[in-house]
Amino acid sequence: MKKNPLLNLSVAALSLLAFLGLAAPQASTQVLTTLHSLTSGVDGANPVLAPLTIDAAGNLFGIVPGGGPNAYGLAFELSPASGGSYTEQILHTFSGLSGDGATPYGSLIVDSAGNLYGTTAGGGAQGTGTVFELVKSSGYSETILYSFG
Repeated sequence: MKKNPLLNLSVAALSLLAFLGLAAPQASTQVLTTLHSLTSGVDGANPVLAPLTIDAAGNLFGIVPGGGPNAYGLAFELSPASGGSYTEQILHTFSGLSGDGATPYGSLIVDSAGNLYGTTAGGGAQGTGTVFELVKSSGYSETILYSFG
């Protein structure tokens, strides 16, 4: 009786899969913790999937493309507080006017001085977006580095 080579290959493949399954590390239990919930759009709305940026002190920085007093999005900071909670501070609200951006997207970048850099999908001189810097001083002030056009 002639042996089927596909059968031998299938048995070898199943054996390899079984071995890999046994050798795989066990998944650990993960816990989801809510650090901050957005409220009624005033402190931001419509968060997009973009990583938060963290500084050396453990502060988290991010953007949301909607909400805020002008409804064009905002940049925020979440600072660790006692008991494992976080406190939100709004760093900049976008106006959508020619001297400002609108609808920020992506992640912020933080430099060694604590200044933040990011992009918007709208606003600026041509209404087609900006590259901005939030300069850290006593608070944060925005500088438009480039307007797309």
